Amino acid sequence: MKEEENILRFLEGKMDAAEQEAFAQRITLEEELRESVEHSRKIKNILDEDTIEFSNNVRSVIESKRKPQSFKPLLIAASISAILAVSIYLLFFDTLSVEERAVSYLEPYPDVITSRAETNPLDLSSYNSGNYEVAIESLENIFNKEKEPVIALYLGVSYLMINDAEKALSILQSMSYQNTIYKSDFVWYQSLALINLGRYSDAEKALKNLRGESQFYSGRASKLLDDLE
Repeated sequence: MKEEENILRFLEGKMDAAEQEAFAQRITLEEELRESVEHSRKIKNILDEDTIEFSNNVRSVIESKRKPQSFKPLLIAASISAILAVSIYLLFFDTLSVEERAVSYLEPYPDVITSRAETNPLDLSSYNSGNYEVAIESLENIFNKEKEPVIALYLGVSYLMINDAEKALSILQSMSYQNTIYKSDFVWYQSLALINLGRYSDAEKALKNLRGESQFYSGRASKLLDDLE
């Protein structure tokens, strides 16, 4: 099976538990795969939003006319609309300011913990559902007892997701992460926080290191550096 099909099945939740766990572990370890998954997720979100809007318009037409419709023109319009959505994304993404680009790049770090067979895995249910305030409360309690890099990463990202860059940066810089598999992730989210806080020179230093060390983040780091310079 092609890797693209695996990514799509992962994003659509069509993998069984064993496949989901194995693929999530690969995302953690393979930077190129993680970049492909994130890019595919962005495009999928654009198409999903466009499809929902189109479906609502079709439903409105059907309900107002209340007679048989020819759906062939509508399906053609849906295809054209989807293509236009992707084209707009690709054409105008390069016109963003550094702050806007940083915001567009901000996505929650994927849950690579829950699927692992651990005795006491982190409870990331609130984090995964986007309820970051509740997630912060839970993660803070754990972090105060166990100063582990992975806990700090999810906690720092949670603060970033509620636009508290100062607190996020404090958490992310409080850990020794240089010798962990999360090193590039820590530097990436620190860079986004620094840009949010207007500390551009510090962000530039971090992004230059990231560009040279991480294949996964190098493309986005280069874009942000171009804007900063």
